[in-house]
Amino acid sequence: MKTNLKRMVVLLLAVIICLNIAACSNAPSWDGKWEITDADYENMKIAKVISTENDGTRYVTLSAEDISYKSEVKSDSVRVVAYPVSKASVESLSTNDTAQSSEELFKETLIEGVTAERKDDKTLELSFKEPEYDYYCMYLYYVHKEAVDGNAFVLGFDNICLEESTTPEAKITTNLKNGQENPTLELKLTNAKTVENIKAEEITLSGAFENLKATAVTSDGDTITIKTEGEVEVTSAAYGYVQLSENATDAGAKILAISDDAYFGLNYENDIEPESLFAKTCDLDKNILAVKIDGPTKEDFVWGFRSGFITFGNAQMSDEQYSALITKLMGIIRSSVSCSSTPPQSLLLRAMKDPETEKQKQEYRKILEERYAIVRNFVDTHSCSCLKPLPFNSGYFMSFEVIGKDAELLRKKILQEYGIGTVSIDSKTLRVAFSSIEKEKLENVYTTIYKAAEEL
Repeated sequence: MKTNLKRMVVLLLAVIICLNIAACSNAPSWDGKWEITDADYENMKIAKVISTENDGTRYVTLSAEDISYKSEVKSDSVRVVAYPVSKASVESLSTNDTAQSSEELFKETLIEGVTAERKDDKTLELSFKEPEYDYYCMYLYYVHKEAVDGNAFVLGFDNICLEESTTPEAKITTNLKNGQENPTLELKLTNAKTVENIKAEEITLSGAFENLKATAVTSDGDTITIKTEGEVEVTSAAYGYVQLSENATDAGAKILAISDDAYFGLNYENDIEPESLFAKTCDLDKNILAVKIDGPTKEDFVWGFRSGFITFGNAQMSDEQYSALITKLMGIIRSSVSCSSTPPQSLLLRAMKDPETEKQKQEYRKILEERYAIVRNFVDTHSCSCLKPLPFNSGYFMSFEVIGKDAELLRKKILQEYGIGTVSIDSKTLRVAFSSIEKEKLENVYTTIYKAAEEL
C-alpha cells in the first residue's frame, strides 16, 4: 500500500508541471501554429469531467470566461495532452536517493482522436479515449486561437487518481472534562479496521491525557475503547493525544494537523495552552504533517497589512519533499494573490527588530484582556432567554447562540434602533467584537444587546 506521502509528492509534481507549462517556456510546440507565447492565454475552466469505466472514454466540458468560442470549432483546433504516471515510477520516487525529474515521472502523451462539439459560445465539449495508466494521470487542454474570438489560446487542466485513498483517520467520540477521573476513551476509525487483541501497552497517552494510564483495550471493527486510570488535566495542555502503535490497525494513520495561530498570545485564562500545538505536532511522528498558519494581523495589531505565514513540520520529511511542498505553495500564491505586499513586510521587519515593539504589544494585550474580563463577568452574571454565550477565552470576539429568533433580524434591529454594529455569522449565531469597544461602554453595549434580543 502506497503512503500518502508518495501520493502527495505525485500530486505536487503534477501541479508543478502544469505551472511550468502555463509559464509558456516549456509548453508543447507540435508545429508552428501551436507555438505558445506569453500573451497567448485567456481564462478557461474545466466545468465538468466524466470518465466512463466501461469503455475508457473521457468526456470533458470546457467553459470559457473572458472569450467566446466561434460558431464552428473543428476537432483539429483542440489539443489534449496526457501525463500518465505508473505505479513503478511512484515506488521509485520514494526509494531512489536521487530525486526523479518531472520529465522522467510524467511521460507526455498527445491524445489522438479528440472530438470537439460547441454547445454555445461559452461551452465546448470534448471526448477521447483515455491513455493506459495504472496510478495517476493529469490532462492539459489547449484550444487554438483560430477557434475563439480573440488572439489567444485557452488552457485548462484536470487530474485523476486511479486508486482511492485508504488512509485511516481516528476521532475521539468521548466527551471529556477537566478533572474527570478514570475516563473511558472511544476512538472511531475511518478507512481502516482494528486488529484483535490490542494490548494496553500499544496505547500512548499524552497532552491532557498525560496523567492517564490505559488499563484495558477492546476493539470492534472500526472502534477502539480504552479504559483508563487517572485524571484528565488540561491546565498543562489544550488537547489530549492518543497514539496507536502500528500493530493496532490494518493501516497506519496519516494526519494533516493544521494549527490556526492567528490569535497567538491573546489568551486571557490560565487553563489555555500557552504554546502553539504546532510545537507538539511538527516532529511528533513521520505520519503527521503539521502546518502552522499565523500572521501579524491580530497578533501585532496591524489589521490592514493582510500578511500571513505558513510553516510546515514533519519528523522525517526530506529536503526534496520540503522543496516540492514549498514549490506547490509558491505556485498557489502566484496563481491567487500573485505576491505578498512588500510595504507591510518591510514595516514588520523593522518593527520586529525594534526592542520597543514587544513592550507596546503587551500594553495593547492588557487593554484587550481588561475588555475581555468585563464581558466575561457580564455574561456570567446576566441572562437572556434568547441569547446563549458560546465558549470564549481569547482573541477579539465572542459569539451568542440566538435561540428561537433570527440572528440577522436581531443584527439589523441592534444597528438600526441602537446604533451598535454586530455580525450575524448565520441565522443562529451573532458575533460581537468586544475588542473595539472602550471598557467604559462595554456593559451598556451588552445590556442593550440583551434588551434588543428580548424585544425582537
